This record gives sequence, C-alpha cells and structure tokens, in this order.
Amino acid sequence: MADMRRVYQVTGLVILAAAGALIHGASAMQYYSSLGPGPGFFPLWLAGCLAVLAVAMIAQASFGAAEAMPDDFWPDRGGAIRVLGLVVALAGVAWFLESAGFAVTVFAMSLLALRLLGQGSMLQTLLAAAIAGFGAYFVFTRWLGVQLPAGLLAS
Repeated sequence: MADMRRVYQVTGLVILAAAGALIHGASAMQYYSSLGPGPGFFPLWLAGCLAVLAVAMIAQASFGAAEAMPDDFWPDRGGAIRVLGLVVALAGVAWFLESAGFAVTVFAMSLLALRLLGQGSMLQTLLAAAIAGFGAYFVFTRWLGVQLPAGLLAS
C-alpha cells in the first residue's frame, strides 16, 4: 500500500512554489517607507514564513516516519464534484470581483460554497452569505475605511 510521503512532498513543493511567487510579487512593492512598514513588508514576511514551513513539510515527509495512505484518500464522485465546484467558485471570485464588486461576488461565492457543502437550511445559507458579502463590505468600507471594489453597488 502507498504511503503519504509522496503526497506531502508534492504538496510542500506546490506551497514552496506559491511562496516563491508571492516573494517575487512582494519584492516589487515598497518594503519600508518614511511612515514605517510599506505595502511589501507584510506579504514578504508572510511568504517567507510560508516558504520556511513548506521546506519543513518537505523535510518531515522525506526524513520522518512513513504514514499509510487512508483507503478513502481520494474523494468519491460527489466529493470530487464539490471540490471542483469550490475551485470554480474561487476562480469566479477572481474573475468577477472588479466588475460585480466585493459584496455581490462574496455573497454569490459564499452562497455557492455553502450549498455545495450542504450545511444548514436555505435560510441559514442566505443569512450567512449575506453577512459574509454585504456585512463584510459594510464593516471594511464604513468602519475601517478600506476601499473595496463597489461594482454593482456603485452609486
């Protein structure tokens, strides 16, 4: 039976590649300004920590004790459809965020994700999606003064 060693190694390499891309992107931003840390400070450190953890994951998988792969490691048909639906929903967020706006996009993505996962009633799902989309938009724009894409809500 196969073990989880190769799965953890590949996952660690994918995370390490993502951390490298994030470090590359963060290095294009200003690290420090006259007021203190610049826009590149946090993403650079976060990506650096991610890279260190990815290397630790690869090392642990390579040199640690082997762990047996569970029999139910690969999802069944329903699980694969849910995973694919969530990936499509995340791609939709990236595609529609600017045109539809933060609130509408996050509402739709939350609604789709919660329906795919099948938790709670439709009323609970609508309420949670509304809080995630419109509530977060209100908190960030009104209380915290963060600019988010308005899209369809632009007046």
